[in-house]
Amino acid sequence: MNLITAHKDLKQTFFQDFKERPHHAWILKGPQGVGKVDFAKHIAAQLLTEITPDDHIYTKIENQNHPNFLYISPEASPTQAISIEQIRGVFQFLQQTAPDGGWRIVILDSLNTLTPNGANGLLKILESPPPHTVFFLIQHNGASPLPTLVSRCAKLSFAAPSSTDLLPFLPEGLSLQEQTILLALAHGCPAHLQDLLDQEALSLYGSFQQAVRSLVEQDHYAPAHTLAQTVGRDASKLTLFLSLVEWWLQNAVKEVALQQRCFFTIQCSLASLLDIHQTISKIIKWKKNLDIDGRQLVLTLFFELKNLRA
Repeated sequence: MNLITAHKDLKQTFFQDFKERPHHAWILKGPQGVGKVDFAKHIAAQLLTEITPDDHIYTKIENQNHPNFLYISPEASPTQAISIEQIRGVFQFLQQTAPDGGWRIVILDSLNTLTPNGANGLLKILESPPPHTVFFLIQHNGASPLPTLVSRCAKLSFAAPSSTDLLPFLPEGLSLQEQTILLALAHGCPAHLQDLLDQEALSLYGSFQQAVRSLVEQDHYAPAHTLAQTVGRDASKLTLFLSLVEWWLQNAVKEVALQQRCFFTIQCSLASLLDIHQTISKIIKWKKNLDIDGRQLVLTLFFELKNLRA
């Protein structure tokens, strides 16, 4: 469970404030995917080992099998919400005495997914918090929790980390270009970076590059059709593919304009590239608003990209 450098400073801030004013509830607010839950788990690990040292504390927290630790997230249901029943489970957890007399930690992930009834139930718990209990309430940007709930919590704000902060999260052996691609698409979010690795984004990028070269240099459509079949049937792969295409085009425009070629080696004018970029951006925007067949969408993008050879 890695903690990025920027969050290490926040961790120090937390413990300084906690020592002076041991607040029972903390809202961790910031963009989704920047590591707020991991931060809360790091704090939990330190608090839970104050009395009883435990070399396996991080494993127990990740597996949610520590008796003094509770992690709440949305139920696997169509609503994807934290229900009042789950909040009642928090109340039952807090009725139990901590075996070692130490801290009890509750992480709620997140306030964005808390139902109104769940929010009211949580508010009742926070109004009369049990001793030696700390709540970490995750709030992604865009949520508007109950003002009365917010007023009972201390707050820590998280910003998106820099690309440098994410370097320790990258696998070893990557080229500079591969690192650049992953860091650009991750947008400073460790969770997004992990998603890119899990979805083999670099392999997909390589297939895309091969398909573009075959189309532009040889008028060969087979790689594009193969990629359309693979990507078009998988919603998550399609979303990733569209992100790759948009980034590649944005970067291509920049490289051609500055005459600093790195990723984009196709010979074409800046005017042509801007036209293609504008057209493809519109197509991708339409996809977000309309239910378009994924395979046909990919082929449509390649149909526009073939104009790079003009």
